[in-house]
Amino acid sequence: MRGKNFVFQTFSCASCPTGTFFNKTADNCVKCPIGKYQDEDGSLDCKQCPEGTSTVKNGTTNSSLCLEICPEGSYSKTGLSPCFKCLQGQYQENNQSTSCEKCQHTQTTSTTGSTNHSDCTDFDILLKNSTIDLGITSAPNFTVSFWVYNRNANQVQTLDLTSVSQYVLHIIFSNTTSFVINGTAIDVSAIVKQTRWIHVAIQVNTVTGSLFVYLNGNSIFTNIITSIVGVKEMSLFVSDFLMSGYDVFSTILSEVDVLSLSKTCLSNLKSSNTIQSLDDLKDIPGAKLVIPSTCNVKYGCDDNPCNGHTCLDIANGFVCHCNNGYSGTTCNYPPDYCVNNNCNNGATCVGQNGTYSCICKAGYKGSFCETDVVNGNWNSWQQWSECSKSCDIGIRSRNRSCDNPPPDDEGSYCVGNNTQTQSCNTDACQRCPSFLTMLNYGNTLKCNQVNGYDVCNVTCRTGLVFPNENYHVYHCGKNTSFEWQKKPPSCMEPNSPAIMAVRASSSITEFPCSRKDLAESTYKSNINTLWCRQNGNCKLEMSLDGCNYNNRRKRSSMSSINIYVTFSVDLGKSTLEFSRPFRKRDSFSSTNKLHQCL
Repeated sequence: MRGKNFVFQTFSCASCPTGTFFNKTADNCVKCPIGKYQDEDGSLDCKQCPEGTSTVKNGTTNSSLCLEICPEGSYSKTGLSPCFKCLQGQYQENNQSTSCEKCQHTQTTSTTGSTNHSDCTDFDILLKNSTIDLGITSAPNFTVSFWVYNRNANQVQTLDLTSVSQYVLHIIFSNTTSFVINGTAIDVSAIVKQTRWIHVAIQVNTVTGSLFVYLNGNSIFTNIITSIVGVKEMSLFVSDFLMSGYDVFSTILSEVDVLSLSKTCLSNLKSSNTIQSLDDLKDIPGAKLVIPSTCNVKYGCDDNPCNGHTCLDIANGFVCHCNNGYSGTTCNYPPDYCVNNNCNNGATCVGQNGTYSCICKAGYKGSFCETDVVNGNWNSWQQWSECSKSCDIGIRSRNRSCDNPPPDDEGSYCVGNNTQTQSCNTDACQRCPSFLTMLNYGNTLKCNQVNGYDVCNVTCRTGLVFPNENYHVYHCGKNTSFEWQKKPPSCMEPNSPAIMAVRASSSITEFPCSRKDLAESTYKSNINTLWCRQNGNCKLEMSLDGCNYNNRRKRSSMSSINIYVTFSVDLGKSTLEFSRPFRKRDSFSSTNKLHQCL
């Protein structure tokens, strides 16, 4: 639908004219906004101007009225073409601007058309044979503060404070540290160094005629000059100086304020009493801007930052001029001594202390890595040692040495072990069979190794006995062909006899046979006194062998006699105890000799 508007005057619908469009919300024709146009009537919207262009006002009816937008760093009354670059000391960060921004106090730009506030920088003014009107017509007291730098240290330069055509103050700067003020030489070596920026403050009281001069914040001259009383105009003549931080104050500043001004090249004293600043000197005939400022308060060269090379003070810093190939901001990078070096075999060259050294790759040595490193190599294995065992797996070893060739100081030692071991005599040793298989009833066993032999002691357990022997020792080893020679006998329980008897005998030689009967009766009588006779445990037998005779033999008169006494015990059904030791009360023998008893 075409854009039309109801016209109340005619009670009819009319198309929206060029430069407008029908706005449904407003239900009316509305002018095209800035940046758009409409060259047709009855439209529902407007056309966009080409990129980088815009319109001066609303309701534009033709694309030819879309003008180029002023870029950053420029301006115009409308923000559109024709555009003008921002002046020096100004900048504009936005496009389509109608004005430019000024740099802050004591700053300017190096060119016109600056696009960022960072383009603003501090500046100095070069004055040569220039006169500055201090503008003190209504200030009976004033202070002039500024920094000066003598560009030509070998030439004498002057600063003159004049009133009309009369010198009020005449300062001579020379290549020495002696200044001349109104004809008086003043030694300023303690506060001023040659070829440096110097802060000067001059204070004048036109009511009393007092004059004060400060150098680098130090008062060096005070005088009363009656000719300046009531003076309304004064000027400062500069022969050939760079000037920075210039300010004129309509008051006598305190010494603290003067000292503060001498600490920075920028005017850091904000005061409503300021009459002039450095900006006011731009228009002095012959004045030249020096951008950026070279005014310097901190002299970095005082600390010898250039490592013995030439140092030049600049504004708030220093510049090093390096010699003998050194480089870097502080001449801390030596030249490349490795150019045309003699390092061999891919070595790395490192320059240091006015020369270079070679860092060798693995496998090389020498000042220039020209020599191969000798690594160690194994020699042949030696003979195997004797086996540690004759059977049952022994160990034998052999050695080798790292000397074929031996490694030098830089070489590596042989890789691997210098000793090798292996098993030997792996056959099982011959052994005697277990004696446990040889045991019989009731045997107890205790075995030991004695001189390579198995020696076993066999006894019977408690309450049992061997039938014939009480103690048995058995051997097995190499000399027995590792066989046990015999088995131990079985143990048995002991059997007690019914009667236990002991027979004792006694002999008498050259016994008279005629007394045989008497001897026999006497012996029988005496035997009855024995303890065993009394309890019936013994009996007497007696024979007179030499006194016997028969029909064929004649009776002998002398002979020997044998007397026998049998001691017997009826054990009955009791059992002998072989497990306990024999006790004295078990004795059934006499302690006296039998023949003495008889």
